[in-house]
Amino acid sequence: SEWKCEEVREPRACTYISAAGIGDRYYNRSFLNSVMEELKEKYGVALQWINTPGCFNSHGDTEEYKKFLAKSLIYVNLTYASPMPRARTEAMLSGCAVITTPSHGGSEIVKDGFNGFVVPHDDVEYAAKLINYLLKDGYSMAKEMGKNARQTAIEMFNRERYKEDWLKF
Repeated sequence: SEWKCEEVREPRACTYISAAGIGDRYYNRSFLNSVMEELKEKYGVALQWINTPGCFNSHGDTEEYKKFLAKSLIYVNLTYASPMPRARTEAMLSGCAVITTPSHGGSEIVKDGFNGFVVPHDDVEYAAKLINYLLKDGYSMAKEMGKNARQTAIEMFNRERYKEDWLKF
């Protein structure tokens, strides 16, 4: 309930990783940059990188960040070694369809065509093509996947489930 989910979605794809620090392999920034270039050059599409110049900058404003996600259609997580990326979960709770790499639960949480898509760590063309398709021709599909992503996240990441797991343990 802390994360809002708007019915009307802006046709945008966004991501949220640190723009600097911790080597490239951790966040897979070179892959992200390559996908962003491919989207721009081949499809004329911008992937909005939250908290970088030219995109929404939360400046620590959690409510504005939540509103931004709640109105976004797609969230892109292309990290390699970010353990259970919190931003991916926040996006799912906000009803975004998720494009993610298989790392750290990505392939266990995201089911292709149901709540998002899992892309290989190095397939720039596939990732860009998928994002472009969902933004332009697959808008309704992406909205439905976002609803499914929210339901998946609610089931997997709620306090009661964690509590029950600990009590069983």
